[in-house]
Amino acid sequence: MVSCVSQCRVVHLNDKLSDHLPILLKLNDVRRSVARKGKNFKLENMWATKEGCQRVVEEAWAEGGDTGSGEVFQSKLQACRDALTKWHSELFGDIKAKICNLSIQLLVSGLICKEAGTWCEEFVRRVLPIDAKMVLQLPLCTSWPSDKLIWHFAANCLFSVRSAYHLARSLNLSSMASSSFHGTIDFWRLGLNVLPRIKLFTWRVGVSTLPTRPNLGRRLPNFSMSCGVCGAMEESDLHSLLYCPMAMEIWSSSDFDTKLWEGEFPSVIDYMLLAKDSLDNDELGEFAAVLWECWNSHNNFLFGTRRINLHHVGKRAPAFVQNYRKVQVDSVLDSKCETACSDWRPSDAGYLKLNVDAGRLEEGNFGWGFVLRDHLCNILIVGSCQGMGFQGAELEETRACLFALNQVQRHGHDRLIVESDCLSLVSKLRKKEAPNNSLGFFFISDLFQLVSSFQFISFVHVKRGGNLVAHELAHLQYFVSQERIWLGGCQMISTTWPVGRCVILLKSR
Repeated sequence: MVSCVSQCRVVHLNDKLSDHLPILLKLNDVRRSVARKGKNFKLENMWATKEGCQRVVEEAWAEGGDTGSGEVFQSKLQACRDALTKWHSELFGDIKAKICNLSIQLLVSGLICKEAGTWCEEFVRRVLPIDAKMVLQLPLCTSWPSDKLIWHFAANCLFSVRSAYHLARSLNLSSMASSSFHGTIDFWRLGLNVLPRIKLFTWRVGVSTLPTRPNLGRRLPNFSMSCGVCGAMEESDLHSLLYCPMAMEIWSSSDFDTKLWEGEFPSVIDYMLLAKDSLDNDELGEFAAVLWECWNSHNNFLFGTRRINLHHVGKRAPAFVQNYRKVQVDSVLDSKCETACSDWRPSDAGYLKLNVDAGRLEEGNFGWGFVLRDHLCNILIVGSCQGMGFQGAELEETRACLFALNQVQRHGHDRLIVESDCLSLVSKLRKKEAPNNSLGFFFISDLFQLVSSFQFISFVHVKRGGNLVAHELAHLQYFVSQERIWLGGCQMISTTWPVGRCVILLKSR
């Protein structure tokens, strides 16, 4: 086609500039006398799938006769454009309107095969080629409950005026906050190992809810904004915690570098972000403790509750946090010793004990494990299942329990005592309450339906020491993305590890 026109150049444009893989044709002997109107004409890929497309182009191209100049070539392109536009309208109609109508009718249920209880993998990969892997990893329920409305802005998924107020307030803060405010999100997720009261204080600093005079003045008319300690014009959180002479005296007595608390930053959050980048997690907690002590000293001076020596406050706050951590370490060691002594105990005669556990494996995979034993400690059934796509601890614990109960029921056992180390799941099952969220709506409801078919079943929470076998099965190596079941003939060997550990030697029968 290009060879028919003299004095022309073809340039391949960068495919990142357009999704139509454009080719730019420059006609050197043609000058546009009239400015172009309307949008660029684009050849749609779907046209090439129809047999009539080539015929329409050939007929429109032949209307202009032989090509010999750029003007004739341009008229032929215009004829092709008009012909294809008319042909598209007759054959496809209004594509945008059809897409809008279809988007309303498209439902997730159309991607699920309810008979098999699985995703329609081929259809999902064809409709959602980019997100197919993530979609196929989402777990499905088997009871298929009716649709219901849930409010995902609340933990219990129930709408309330309180949750709506908090949502509206958070949206208002997001629109009014400075750029530094958005950088605090990661700060609150650091998990500082400090007292809960200090964590609450840092959160209140982050959302600007400390009862400073400017905040109180928004609710109380004619309220004085000046600092009650030094008489400064405005007692903001920045002034109270860093700029007030009392606060500066406390910071001077601390061991923190002056660059962390001196300077001209617009908010306290900016100082905290600077400390986050300069200190490790433990030191950052001590930095927050000094801020907390500055606030306490400020209030003690205003209300005259007690007088303290400010020269020691800067060192006392970090020492306070360090002592708190030491007590925590001692309590953890004591709990580990207690857990190591929490051995598994057999059930009474006439009942079987089922231990269940789930775990997160490498690369975001999940693992389930269970072991069924009688009152004589004989292992009856052992099972393990691993797959891709860890969906959260409590949800995977629920799915592991479903997997174990299905296998046990399949082999004719219906008098069980089920033990799990997931306290939240055991509490829900014992109360027979399904939360109003996806966990309860899909999976715990399935679990209740399955439990109703057993002659006797009870759920008991145990510590990790009494659930080690199921824990090891959930983390069984090597990783195999399938179910593995062993019936009898299993031997359990206990070995002495720092916190206790059980190893199972399995053989199929």
